[in-house]
Amino acid sequence: MNLIFISLLASMFCSLEGAGKSKSKTPVHLKAGSADTIAILDKIKQGAIATTEILNAIGSINATGSFSKKITTISGKIAPFLGAVGPLIAFASALIQNETKEMTEIRNLFQSVEKRFNEVYNQFEDTRTIIQKTSLEEMYSPYENRIISVHAIYSRYINASGRYDGFLSRDLFLLEHNDGNAKIEEAVMAMYYGMTSSPYFGMNIPMTVLDYTNNHRRRMQNTAAMVNMLMLKGLQVIYAYNNMTDRGNENAHLEKFWISNIDKMNKKILDADNISLSRFDSQYKKDIDEIMTDNAYPDVPNTVLGDKLINLLKEKYDWLDWVVVTFRYQYMKTKDMCPGVYQKFVSPDRNALVVHFPKEERPVLNTLKGAIQNYISNAEQDRLSYLNMVYVAPQYSHLVSASMVKEEISSFYQRLPGMVRYGCDLPAALAFKIKADPHEVSAYRATNEQHVFYKDMELNDTSPSTQRRIYVIG
Repeated sequence: MNLIFISLLASMFCSLEGAGKSKSKTPVHLKAGSADTIAILDKIKQGAIATTEILNAIGSINATGSFSKKITTISGKIAPFLGAVGPLIAFASALIQNETKEMTEIRNLFQSVEKRFNEVYNQFEDTRTIIQKTSLEEMYSPYENRIISVHAIYSRYINASGRYDGFLSRDLFLLEHNDGNAKIEEAVMAMYYGMTSSPYFGMNIPMTVLDYTNNHRRRMQNTAAMVNMLMLKGLQVIYAYNNMTDRGNENAHLEKFWISNIDKMNKKILDADNISLSRFDSQYKKDIDEIMTDNAYPDVPNTVLGDKLINLLKEKYDWLDWVVVTFRYQYMKTKDMCPGVYQKFVSPDRNALVVHFPKEERPVLNTLKGAIQNYISNAEQDRLSYLNMVYVAPQYSHLVSASMVKEEISSFYQRLPGMVRYGCDLPAALAFKIKADPHEVSAYRATNEQHVFYKDMELNDTSPSTQRRIYVIG
């Protein structure tokens, strides 16, 4: 099984420069000991050494902090190997029977790399199950479980998502980098593991979305491209090794496929206009304005408004994470209500806050809105970036403070990791009541009537352990 994984990786990580180009694999018989052969041997050796170092860097949980420092060293060692793929395959075909001293040394290097690959491979116990799956629909649940395990290791920089309605309607690999404090390498490593963990999910790389912060987008792009280039070049050694040992034939048909998809992915990474912030800002504000205008209170209940807002964000902007705060009019004791006020906030990290509330609740809720805005803008850790909606019922809003929002959401996130892709204005189905002690949080099941509403959304499991979560404060 390990060999299948290695072959898959090797087939996948083809050269960026070779994307879309077919290379001749006709053996070229080189003389052992010739200048050409010695030069190629040196390139192979340097490539194997560099590959081993790359694997050492990415295979250790503790290596991410110093990964950026290793890139320069790795780049230097891998430089002699660049462009050696064609001669390498020819050399492997020509000298496969010749057990020279140099060849033995290189074989040992290859074996060392293979051993390191096995160590990385064995970190994930359910990889075997995923590889055996025959369709995206069948492998979605176990893949999400894998993502959660990777998620824990790489500190919340990787999420797999789709519509939570029983099937994977859209294959979306979402990479968030919300911490502006030099942890970009962790996001890149998360991208690497996400791409390589499953052959079925890997086939959807053209649909991959990389989400960058406003301040660090270009840095993220350049870092991703650089690390990707190094890994692609270094792992060509493994592909050549498979060819040397007759292991490449079973996966040879994947080579062209991966060349095409890796090329598409890297074009996406390097496309400066792929995500236009100005264009996005203008359009989403227009869309929200339209919904607010067409669904004004009292003609449209706030529950319906909240549902429409979430659906807009889910369907049209689902590659972003939204914080949506809505408030139900039926909680109000008087009929003296304004049509509702909503305010939008887009932080430098491209989170959004949509707030809708009646007039008499405005002072308290303005404080809450400011607290959440401040939290999203300034907090260096545990941001709200993995929540679609925070609901605060007015009767509990006076209990909410900036510190409580931060502590509670952080606590929710630690105990209930994952990303919500659907939310609406529900006060109960899965509710967390904020009490005097912000760490005293109780969850309770919905009533039968509320559960029916939940069921209509195909979110039947309201237990805290479910992967299909709606976060509610109130």
